[in-house]
Amino acid sequence: MKIPRIIARVMSAIIVAFALIMFIGQTMESAKEGTSSPMTFYTVLLIALFAIGLLGLALAWKWELIGGIISLLAFIALFIGIYIFNSIALDKLALLFIYPANAILFIFVGYRSKALNQTT
Repeated sequence: MKIPRIIARVMSAIIVAFALIMFIGQTMESAKEGTSSPMTFYTVLLIALFAIGLLGLALAWKWELIGGIISLLAFIALFIGIYIFNSIALDKLALLFIYPANAILFIFVGYRSKALNQTT
């Protein structure tokens, strides 16, 4: 179970780092241009769901099963929100499926570790 755990951790570190870099860059760019306008409730909700998903990936380093479940549920809610409110076809969001795939990998690793610990 070492290889899947390492893959899940490396993927989550890359995802969280990339998301933080994007957030910081976007915040600085909008402040520089002076185009910051009040966010709608929908936008705040999507950002909150994305942040919960990233927090779940970070928690999964310590508690793989719980962090993976939190992350997976947050990203499912995020995709449903994007699909319903923006009417964007899911094939245009294909790259975003890396996030729940990483959460599923953490759930798998956590479940297998728990099952292996119970048999010994």
